[in-house]
Order: sequence, then structure tokens, then C-alpha cells
Amino acid sequence: MSDALLEVMSLDISEAEIVQHVTILLYGSERCAVTKVDRRRLDAWDQWCLQRLLGIKWYQFVSNAEVRRTSGQPLLTSTFSR
Repeated sequence: MSDALLEVMSLDISEAEIVQHVTILLYGSERCAVTKVDRRRLDAWDQWCLQRLLGIKWYQFVSNAEVRRTSGQPLLTSTFSR
């Protein structure tokens, strides 16, 4: 990601690192088999990242569906080829 894009999106360093890790995970998922357990863990991690990016704290009662609707992002594993 370019520095200009990061400034426009106003991400801090930890959020920028999350974006980079997702990119690496997506590349890696194309190169190896991903089991059902791996998919659940990746979706849970993706959900945690989205909540962090949206500024939702762990003690706030926001459903996973609401987080997905707010972010407009599909499940991370839905982008994998089967």
C-alpha cells in the first residue's frame, strides 16, 4: 500500500500492519490447502481485525453481522477458491 493511501484512510501503524497481514494471508491461502478449522480461525481473526479497524471495543455489544454490514466486507474465507 502506498503511503498516500494510508494517509487518506487515516490508519495508524498497527492497522496498516493488519492490512499487510491480510494480504499475505490471502496470497498464502492460494498456495496451500486450508482446512475447515483454519477457515474458522481465519474468519475469527478477520472479525477481530474489522472490529479493531472500526474502533469497536470488546465490551461493546455489537453483533458480527452488524460489523460486517458496517464495514461492507465479506468473510475473509469467502474470497478463497475452494
